[in-house]
Amino acid sequence: MSNNEHNDLVLESMHELRYFNQQLKNFSEQLSIELRSDKVDQNKTIDMKVQQADKVRNLATNIVNLSQLFTTRIDFIDVELNPNAVEQLPIQNVNIYGKFDKAKKMLLALSRKKKVKVNIKSEVKDGRIIEAYSIIDILPYLLLDNAVKYSPEQNDVDITFVYYNDCVKIEILSEGPFVGADEIKKTY
Repeated sequence: MSNNEHNDLVLESMHELRYFNQQLKNFSEQLSIELRSDKVDQNKTIDMKVQQADKVRNLATNIVNLSQLFTTRIDFIDVELNPNAVEQLPIQNVNIYGKFDKAKKMLLALSRKKKVKVNIKSEVKDGRIIEAYSIIDILPYLLLDNAVKYSPEQNDVDITFVYYNDCVKIEILSEGPFVGADEIKKTY
């Protein structure tokens, strides 16, 4: 890896980690508001309605999920810097449909703000279990985050799962801004 590629990797990674940190901060602030954490040490139980309790549970789940994304992104950086590091990562059973569904839930506030609807279409709701390196966790989040972030307001992001005997095809369709050839850093 050249010095420029290394610098680009560090800058891109820092950008993503800052973004994750901002999301984590937002979720934590929302959770503090819902729990009225400014009223600590009053020896009183927290009284809340069912809807508020569900919101608190969702925020707590999003904080845990985002924390897992931090770990996954750091592992991903290790692999980018040292491709042999992937051999040290655990292989796990992954419900890929579940990973996209989790990412959709984590991005619910952003999609509501942008008025973008995320639709997941699948023949099987629980999906197929695949074996994959743990760094796969970050992929659904980054793909959906970009799709929602760059979609014009009041548009849909459609994710379709097609199951074959030995693989799963995942298609993400969304409208976004034109990206010129000069803006594309890497081609695969």
